[in-house]
Amino acid sequence: NSNWTFAARLGISRQPPKRTLVGQRARIRSWHRIYSAILLVTFVIVGGLVFATAINIFLFVASFLIEQAIG
Repeated sequence: NSNWTFAARLGISRQPPKRTLVGQRARIRSWHRIYSAILLVTFVIVGGLVFATAINIFLFVASFLIEQAIG
């Protein structure tokens, strides 16, 4: 990492190629798995909340419009 510029470290500019791990060291780290599981659960929860909110807003507006049409 010694030839990385400051902008490359921030992810703004071009990054030099990383050395590939092979053999016994080439495995998924446990913190990667935990981070991925947390992100997956977060996306599912947030997506479910957004979907439920959209359905509730649609039902509220539809019932309001039906009431206006009847009354």
